[in-house]
Amino acid sequence: MYSIYADGVCIYNDIFALDNMKVVSPKLVLEDNSAGSLSFKLPPSNLAYQSIIRMVTDISVCKDSKEIWAGRALTESKDFWNNRELYCEGELAFFNDSTQPPAEYPGLTVRGYLEALIAVHNSKVPANRQFAIGAVTVYDDDFPTRLTNHEKTMALLNALIEQYGGHLQVRKVDGGRYLDYLKEYPDTCSQVIQFGSNLIDFTRQWDSSEFATAVVPLGNRLSNSPIEALDAYLTVESVNDGSMYVQSDEAVAAYGWIEKAVSWDDVSDPAVLLEKAKAYLADLQFDNMEIELSALDLHYLDVNVEAVKLLDEIRVISRPHGLDRLFPVTKLEIPLDNPEQTLFKLGDTVKTSLTSANNQTSAAILQKIEGLPKAHAVLKEAKENATQIMNMATTGYITITKDEYGSDTLYISNIR
Repeated sequence: MYSIYADGVCIYNDIFALDNMKVVSPKLVLEDNSAGSLSFKLPPSNLAYQSIIRMVTDISVCKDSKEIWAGRALTESKDFWNNRELYCEGELAFFNDSTQPPAEYPGLTVRGYLEALIAVHNSKVPANRQFAIGAVTVYDDDFPTRLTNHEKTMALLNALIEQYGGHLQVRKVDGGRYLDYLKEYPDTCSQVIQFGSNLIDFTRQWDSSEFATAVVPLGNRLSNSPIEALDAYLTVESVNDGSMYVQSDEAVAAYGWIEKAVSWDDVSDPAVLLEKAKAYLADLQFDNMEIELSALDLHYLDVNVEAVKLLDEIRVISRPHGLDRLFPVTKLEIPLDNPEQTLFKLGDTVKTSLTSANNQTSAAILQKIEGLPKAHAVLKEAKENATQIMNMATTGYITITKDEYGSDTLYISNIR
């Protein structure tokens, strides 16, 4: 079922127990917005014992002859028995091989900015470390001017994730390596995790450390300051009835006055600053409830059950915990020599209103959230992006609608 390859040569197969294809404790870890990793011990009898070169040899893992991960050996050591203990990093880490020169990128979209970063990366690395831009479903109509100044390409990609969220995914098509940047989780698994069946562990917590009931929005730095020793910044008094504060009356009534300053260095219009502050505060009307589960993949007990993949959404039912909803698969830990022990973690951050959190039980909150509509549609930014999105969609329905102005909109959804 699982095989490991080094430069295209099979060095491990969990079915054939040949001495020259043995490895010890092979473990594959796949994780959202991470390169993932493969670790194993390579005994001297293995045919690749002498040939694997750190940072050079291409390593890949296949499941049923289909590649599910690829990367390169990063570090190694040797144990008492002279086994090579190898730790391999995934393809996303190739973006650590390049830096971006001093440059300014005005007037681009998210996709255009990614294309620029990838073009610079590809100009510096060999062909087997290059990427093409894939599906991009993260949008910002007011995408700001971006500056680069010798940062690692990976650091700039992480900055996009921190600002916009979403998921970076490496995808292979006809030998090409594509980088997707997805706003939503791309697929829904038909398997169900159920208490008493395959649910192993369950944790849930609330984090209010970033909570505020009022904010002081600060825009760009001003040329003059009333206090010579301090910088002054644009505020919203001129468009907010003379007040520098933007507050939620409901939150203040329930929790009191909890303020924080929030900066938008690129905003020079007080009206725009006020709107951004209101949007920011509206998002903070919610506590973050983090839910994580560990479960056993039933596919290894019954081949007719759909296997769980990274970034799938999967239904979780646990009556004792008041759960019956979809959760994203954010991490997979696969012991390749014992795949029936595969564990996957499901993590999500769902938002519950302050009022609901006060007046309802946790189970009722989850039921309310489950009833809210979830947008699975992705809009066509450009013909090339639409093509990538359709190539990526292995399941679901494609619909094209025309609005009153004659514009076409493309939807790809799991729902008919």
